[in-house]
Amino acid sequence: MRTTRTVRVRCRPRRWSQRAGVHVGTVAKISRVYAERGGDVEATISRKQRLTPLVEPKVTGEVEARLTALACSSPPEGHARWSLRLLEKHIALVEDIPDLDHSTIGRILERGRCVLILKQCWTIPPKANGEFAARMEDVLDVYARPHDPNTPVVGMDEKPYQLVGHPRDPIPAAPGRDRTEDSEYVRHGTCSIFVWVEPLAGRRRVIASPQRTSVDWAQEVEHLLTSTTPTPTGSCW
Repeated sequence: MRTTRTVRVRCRPRRWSQRAGVHVGTVAKISRVYAERGGDVEATISRKQRLTPLVEPKVTGEVEARLTALACSSPPEGHARWSLRLLEKHIALVEDIPDLDHSTIGRILERGRCVLILKQCWTIPPKANGEFAARMEDVLDVYARPHDPNTPVVGMDEKPYQLVGHPRDPIPAAPGRDRTEDSEYVRHGTCSIFVWVEPLAGRRRVIASPQRTSVDWAQEVEHLLTSTTPTPTGSCW
């Protein structure tokens, strides 16, 4: 009498996920598809054939561009700015843009980094617009100068920075898992970061100081002019 033996192969999804560098859920999903398709490797890794015809998307690149341009234009009279509901009502009256609900409009604008609630502020003083713009044009003219080692164009600035630490050690990243850090932090004081950069020469200097005073600023300028700049005849700031 002939008997049939059933051989079971034990699958260890976590072990294979670590070896392949993928999430354990991916291994489990592929294993399930492999079993459902009768152990056919080609059928497992190939895409499932579509049973229904492809539907053309309503939102094309042209529609996104027109919607973004509309959201960036001036709102109708009586409204301070465009809202998602207002855009939905306005689009319903436009023939060459398909009807879209406000949630879809919000996703399209978010994908194009167009946020309706944001506004842009200018740093031009209201009583000195002409003078301020003229001086800014002078600065831009300096930035546009060609590279001249004898007259370097150097920019310098400083930034306050808060020093923080972790109350508990972070969990390092692993295959299928990102680095994990605690939401809490421990303060370790503050410092000031001084930076000067000469883009056309590919040079920069970054130094951290425990404080920011006029003396610290003067010392950095002195170091820039006497130690790091190769004997220039002049400099532009």
